[in-house]
Amino acid sequence: MYFQSDYILRMIQMMGDFFRRLLETVSETEKADEYDRLMRRQCGLDANTAASLTAESLIELLPDTPRFVLSEMLYVRAYAFPLHDEEAEACLYKAYKLLLSVGNENLICELRKDRLLELFNRAYGLLTPQDMVEAVRFLLLADDFAKAEDILFDAIETSVDSVRGDVIASGKKLFEPLLSRSDKELKAGGLSLTEAREIVTELSAMLCQAK
Repeated sequence: MYFQSDYILRMIQMMGDFFRRLLETVSETEKADEYDRLMRRQCGLDANTAASLTAESLIELLPDTPRFVLSEMLYVRAYAFPLHDEEAEACLYKAYKLLLSVGNENLICELRKDRLLELFNRAYGLLTPQDMVEAVRFLLLADDFAKAEDILFDAIETSVDSVRGDVIASGKKLFEPLLSRSDKELKAGGLSLTEAREIVTELSAMLCQAK
């Protein structure tokens, strides 16, 4: 789906205002009621259902726009409500997965790059290597090449032998198109063309060793 920039910016602003309003609400009952109302209106789900379903189920169930909004809503829930650490981490992981599921174009990736990185760090303990590779794809679309490199090699280092080859191959496939970009474009994203070539060469060598 193609997201209009004004829509994304309006939604980001609306959720920021909503987040601040919840933080100022003293009554937990009022806070929960207001959260549930907005969840139903924007996502078509009640808060309990959204909390109980897995990220995979929500991605299958919801179109792109409600998934984007739900990612924002789950972020708010993790910070505005008194959740245990594990519950908050699980909530942020779900928000991470939902954001990745709509990150298929440059605009939304550019506008929500910082949010993705925050979710990545907060939910790190739950991430699989494939989750990390998806973050690499998202960051490359956002033209943050240096951070994409960091996360790719983190994914490779933390993957078990049975999946390491697949992770390396996925990373190589994602980085190869950078070789057709100009040095100026790449440097704007923290990477030179020479460095991009070295990364692809290194991934090729690692892939041979992993086979």
